Amino acid sequence: MITDSDLTMMIAEMKVTKPFHFEGERDGPLSEIVINQFEEQHGVRFPDAFRKHLTTEGAGDFAFGTVYSPDPTSGWSLWKEYEFMPHRRTDILPFSDNGCGDYLCFPIVDGVCEDRVVWADHEQGYQVTSSEMDDFRDFIVKTCLNPA
Repeated sequence: MITDSDLTMMIAEMKVTKPFHFEGERDGPLSEIVINQFEEQHGVRFPDAFRKHLTTEGAGDFAFGTVYSPDPTSGWSLWKEYEFMPHRRTDILPFSDNGCGDYLCFPIVDGVCEDRVVWADHEQGYQVTSSEMDDFRDFIVKTCLNPA
C-alpha cells in the first residue's frame, strides 16, 4: 500500500525530473474550509487521500491523468458528470475518467466515500465493477504518474 509520504516523494521527484508532465491546465489547490463546504452542501465525505490531493495539487490535468474537482464552477467539476448517470448520484462519486466515457469512482456508503476505486462503465449503464487500483493513491501512481 502506498503511503502519503511515498506518494509525496514520487510526485516531487517527477516534478523535478519531468516538469513538463505537470504543465497541463488545472485549478489551484482548494482549502480545507472550501472542501468542507462542498461536502456539507452535497452530503458526502471525500476520502482523505483525495482531499489531500485537492489541497496540495488542485484538480484538472495531473501528469498523465485527470482529477475532478468538487467545485461546481470548475472546468473539471465532478458534479457535472452526474448528468450522464443521475441514478448513481447517491452510491458513487466520480473523480476521474478513462477518456472513453467510463468513470473512476469512490463507492459511497452512508454519505461517506470509501477510499476504494471502482469503475462505472458507460456501456453497461454505469454499472459498478472493481478496478485494478486499490485506492486514490494507487490511481495517482498507476494512472497519473505512469505513462505506460
